[in-house]
Amino acid sequence: MTEKKPIRICQMIAVRDGLESWGKITKEIVEGVAGPDVEVIIQDLPEAPVTTVMTIDDHDQVAPYNVKAAIQAEKDGFDAITTGCLMDPGIDAMREQTEKIIVVGDCEAVMHIGSIVGRKISLLLPGKEQSGLLKGGVEEGVIRLIRNYGFMDKLCSVRGVPTSSLDFVANRNDLPGLMLEQAELAVHEDGADVIMGYGGLDVINFLRKNLSVPVLESIECTIVLATALVQLRNSQH
Repeated sequence: MTEKKPIRICQMIAVRDGLESWGKITKEIVEGVAGPDVEVIIQDLPEAPVTTVMTIDDHDQVAPYNVKAAIQAEKDGFDAITTGCLMDPGIDAMREQTEKIIVVGDCEAVMHIGSIVGRKISLLLPGKEQSGLLKGGVEEGVIRLIRNYGFMDKLCSVRGVPTSSLDFVANRNDLPGLMLEQAELAVHEDGADVIMGYGGLDVINFLRKNLSVPVLESIECTIVLATALVQLRNSQH
């Protein structure tokens, strides 16, 4: 009997020095959802010009490097690759310029899974100086994606806390409480019955413990969806 090969997923961190900043957090999240037959390799973008993606301009700068990573991942024999960022940089070109590798976007995975789990989804994001309902920042790119994916009727709000993405890496003590405050507003004022959290498992699990609705995490969603898609593809042969 032929030995079953593990599913190989390339989990991207779509910034320069991503392994240094987000590597430990990403590894912890991946290990919680990847099954024994799934091998996940975490990679970043050493040549990318930015260390965080907080604007549409950041997204545009990162996208070509994600495309190069997808082409290389396919050559290296990976079954799937993730975009490694909620703005899904380069996702269309990643698919267009590869042949067999499955490409799964973070935002894409959250919206697909969230639409099955509930009816209305609220996303929680770092908002730089903004708190509450976000306007004029990273959420513009995310909303554009959600519209392209056909899930605008499922999105009820995008909320944030006044911080950058790298503050979550630094484990700022006030972040769980600030995120919970916005999550509760999303549920009680915006009508959300699914929350997408942000940050490490300390923040995500704090939200899960204190909220009455499901809390999704984007890396978990991409690994679960990528695994299922590879399994479905393999079942066709």
